[in-house]
Amino acid sequence: MERNVAMGSNAAKAAVVERVLDVERGVEGQVRKAIEEADHVVRAARAHADAIRKRVDDRISRLHVAMEDRIEREIARMRKEFLEAEDSPENDPLLGLKRDALQRAVHRLAARLTGEIDEVSR
Repeated sequence: MERNVAMGSNAAKAAVVERVLDVERGVEGQVRKAIEEADHVVRAARAHADAIRKRVDDRISRLHVAMEDRIEREIARMRKEFLEAEDSPENDPLLGLKRDALQRAVHRLAARLTGEIDEVSR
């Protein structure tokens, strides 16, 4: 009888161990699935970040081009205004300004507005 109790006890223990192993396998499967889902979320987030970065780069490029165009228009307007002035400083011997001096000034102004280093003013 003692042997039957011991056997029954071993069978019960084996069943419990098997249930624990089944639960453990189930948890391992859930962990693998969670890791795969996390990897998918990370890949999607990286793709989204790349798309945002591309849009930002495109917008910055468009802003840069627009600013260059604006500066060029302003320079052209200033040049035209300067050349059309009746009392043009170019013709004033007291000021001694010449076209090349105006061009250097305009280039320095453009460099300051665009943040570029102006080699002429160094």
